[in-house]
Amino acid sequence: MSFDEIEEIFKLLDYERRGRVELKRLAASCLELVGGAKRRDIAQVEVTIGSLAQHLDSLDSKFSRIESEVQGLTSMAEEFVQTTVRLLTGFDGNEKPAVAGASGR
Repeated sequence: MSFDEIEEIFKLLDYERRGRVELKRLAASCLELVGGAKRRDIAQVEVTIGSLAQHLDSLDSKFSRIESEVQGLTSMAEEFVQTTVRLLTGFDGNEKPAVAGASGR
């Protein structure tokens, strides 16, 4: 294996771009990938899928947090509308308005 090939394997394994890879993992990958370009291509796909899965997990977490914040904002907006209507009209939503012309029976 050439140094360039090992460097390429390092880049594939360092999908988080931290500049670090566990030595055992690099050595095992080099031994495994000696089989040629086809195996190397498969390994690259596996690493890419692993990286995508991590990104999807991160996005899922972020979307859950956003969904929770939107629910909180919705509740705040509903409370604001109810308070504003009550302050402007004096109607709290519980009283039944009097019907015009109804007798007091």
